[in-house]
Amino acid sequence: LQEMLDEQLERNTGKRPRVRHRRGVGVYQGSTEATSLSQYPDPDGKVFEKGLGAIAAVGLAFRQKEVFLGREFPAEEEEEARRFAASARLGPPVPVMAVKLDGPPEEILGSIRRYAGFRDIPGMTILRSDDGTTQVRFMIFEDGDRRILSVLNVVSRVAPIREVSLGWSVSRSTGDGEDLAAAISNHRDNLREHGYNKREIALLEEGGKP
Repeated sequence: LQEMLDEQLERNTGKRPRVRHRRGVGVYQGSTEATSLSQYPDPDGKVFEKGLGAIAAVGLAFRQKEVFLGREFPAEEEEEARRFAASARLGPPVPVMAVKLDGPPEEILGSIRRYAGFRDIPGMTILRSDDGTTQVRFMIFEDGDRRILSVLNVVSRVAPIREVSLGWSVSRSTGDGEDLAAAISNHRDNLREHGYNKREIALLEEGGKP
């Protein structure tokens, strides 16, 4: 998946981007599934501007319900994030919290699962870092979400918190978070809009490379 994403970004942007790939687990509505986060330096904005076709290609080839392309801004650049979102005709930026923990993701996920039970817990992404630490990322969709503090309370008992950072995320997506058939259809639409022909789309749908 990560290799295909890099190749499709090169096709769409005209250059091979530098990248940091990380794997992990997404937690949403009490269920978990494998996920990954790929971070690309994007000083000229080309990855965000032209990358939707690349993530649609990955979404179709790997039958992903939804794939996100986001641009992040530091906490102090809220106004810049809002201007960028408005110029791209996207929704307002969403606050993001990233928490670095001294511990393996397996222990952190285990503590969250034991705590969750029948509780309503926030959506999050748990990612393994190169230095042996784990990063837990939250999108903050409502002010004062005490569920996040409750989860951090729990995980800090098995893995001390090393660092907390805040920022803003502006994002677009391809697919459909609820229905796979609708997701596949939307991936195809986005690929056509980004210059992929019928043969290339058919190859991707078969799990191959165009």
